[in-house]
Amino acid sequence: MHQPAYPTAYYHLGRALTQQQRYEEAIAAFEREREVSPRGFMADLGTGQTYLAQGQYDKALAFLSKDLQPAAINYFWLGATYAARGDKEKALATMQKAFDLGFRDFAALDASPYFVSLRSDLQFQQLTGRYRK
Repeated sequence: MHQPAYPTAYYHLGRALTQQQRYEEAIAAFEREREVSPRGFMADLGTGQTYLAQGQYDKALAFLSKDLQPAAINYFWLGATYAARGDKEKALATMQKAFDLGFRDFAALDASPYFVSLRSDLQFQQLTGRYRK
């Protein structure tokens, strides 16, 4: 079978495998992406998401913080990890950065299990309320 050299394909494969809880295969897909695109950041983003899904917050943070690109989606996942870990202040500060960079995917935010602990928090409600239109 032909293996694509298109790194984004490995990212999406890894994300699909993570959603199926096939974590080892997901990590392997992200490692392959890293081989194909050593200077890319998507492999670290995906690997961090996989560790987050497993509840391995320190490992998730290590990958999500590594060479952090100033992109809203990166800060969303970093904020999700802080929220899941129970670090409210860091989650709020990181989500503020995500919103500053243009994050507006409220469907993803509302559906994310990682923000459950913050949904009833007044500061979180005020923060998200400023950007909901």
